[in-house]
Amino acid sequence: MRRWILLAALAALIVTACTGGGSTPEAALQRQFRYLNSGQWQKLYQDLHPEQRAFVSFDTFARCYPQSVVGYSNISLGKIIRTFQEEYTIPGTDQTVQSTAVTADVSATRGGGRQTLPNTFHEVNVSGIWYWTLANAEGYRAQSCPRPDDGSGNRPEAALQRQFDSLASHQWPKLYQELHPDQRAFISLDVFVRCYPRTVEGSTNITLDKILRTVEAAYIIPGTEQPVRSTAVTAQVSASDRNGRQTVANTFHEISVNGVWYWTLANAEEYRGEGCPASLP
Repeated sequence: MRRWILLAALAALIVTACTGGGSTPEAALQRQFRYLNSGQWQKLYQDLHPEQRAFVSFDTFARCYPQSVVGYSNISLGKIIRTFQEEYTIPGTDQTVQSTAVTADVSATRGGGRQTLPNTFHEVNVSGIWYWTLANAEGYRAQSCPRPDDGSGNRPEAALQRQFDSLASHQWPKLYQELHPDQRAFISLDVFVRCYPRTVEGSTNITLDKILRTVEAAYIIPGTEQPVRSTAVTAQVSASDRNGRQTVANTFHEISVNGVWYWTLANAEEYRGEGCPASLP
């Protein structure tokens, strides 16, 4: 179980890839992994998105980034599982761009064992060139190496709290951005914003009160056949309605993709198409 976490942490640091104009996103991602595996940090930095190079110096990058793959060898990109178009906010900035999301298997050797884990990456094209981004870029801003918990939401409990804050304040586009990429691949923002708020109609002052326990679990993302490792967070949740204040215990699955924790819709399959799920009020 620990091996899955370590490999996820490794793959989380490579979010998007870059190569010269005319390449496909898949070829760019493959080339990016070759840079990573061979330790070509100068090339890796030159291919970093300009918006992030504006505040991440090469000195900081060359000193800190290699620490993220210490203990790993023979890092490789395997089978491309699927690709889809998606809006993406460049980490450490407020800039939202159009990206190509690529889900692929990533393999690496650690401690004598070979590990493989599927991950989703985002390819960003600027003027015909594919650039990659650091998922935890904000942690590099002070010209020091990021701590393991740098980048808001890099703990599942913190991510769940942030998602509840978005829910309680009706920040639906923001909540949608934290929906798992494999579900966003078939649930449009328009459908989500139009339908999901109906799940909390009549409820106010929704809060995440207390974390009861956190465990790792095998989990299949609803609406897909994708098995992943998740962090199951059981917590007390409260909300007010016409009957008063209600408190219940619920378990939520947080999944780390590229260093970011995402939530999932349990009834995601019902959101396929343009209509709202029949089960909604």
